Amino acid sequence: MKYWLAVGTPQNWKTAFDLGNTWELKIKGPQATGWKQVQIGDVLIFYAVSPVKGIIGYGVVQQKLKQDTPLWPEESAKREVIWPLRLIFEVRSCLPPDRWLEDKVVNDRVSFRAKMGVRAIREDLATELLAPFQALAISAEAEQSLHTQIVESLLEIGRLQNYLSQKEYPMGKARLDAVWRRVQRSVPNFVFEVQIGGNLYQALAKLKHAYDIWNSNIYVVLLDADKKQLDELLSGTFHEIRDKVRVVNESTVRRLMNLKKEIRDIESRLGITLPAP
Repeated sequence: MKYWLAVGTPQNWKTAFDLGNTWELKIKGPQATGWKQVQIGDVLIFYAVSPVKGIIGYGVVQQKLKQDTPLWPEESAKREVIWPLRLIFEVRSCLPPDRWLEDKVVNDRVSFRAKMGVRAIREDLATELLAPFQALAISAEAEQSLHTQIVESLLEIGRLQNYLSQKEYPMGKARLDAVWRRVQRSVPNFVFEVQIGGNLYQALAKLKHAYDIWNSNIYVVLLDADKKQLDELLSGTFHEIRDKVRVVNESTVRRLMNLKKEIRDIESRLGITLPAP
């Protein structure tokens, strides 16, 4: 496995991610030389030039292609292939675009190498550059695990309440983390968005839409650290649902589930459990 510094403008990177994580290179010169040497399984380190001037993430090469059809917007506009050599990569860790300027990784050993294309870098330097992103990946994995646990708890609570519980419930192009419905054909009576990492603005937008179209009871589950941002959004952009959305701490969900299960166990032993609807 080798490590490669892939250099482009911030717009280049946004386009690459939008087009299925595809990096394009020219057919001649240093870019072509780099493409020939890159192997599947090699690591691409994403460097964005001015105004970012730093590393924004990394991925692993999945495919090497030589294409004769336009892909990037500039190619489509000109109806010609400008960059036929392509690398398809899997993103392992990457900052969101709105954090590139503030949180990019800067290293003096890389700045002078920042010329368009791909070029090999030493393993010791790559290890140094990747460390912050690998830490982010571990943190994101932990957040995702907690998010999944809370969603599963909400589904179980719904079932114990004799509701039909469903995760990833479709709402247009969006999906809701968890919903409870009284019967199969009904719209969601209770809608939950679990905000552990991710985009709080987007979560509230989905809850507002669910309230507007279904008049659902809406809930946001979050960590204490996010309550300040929540208050700001509910005082401003989402003031219309300020008195509608109910805020639940993630620890409350865990406690409620444990209590509900304990009560249901006691009811079962006593033979007084309510039948399913």
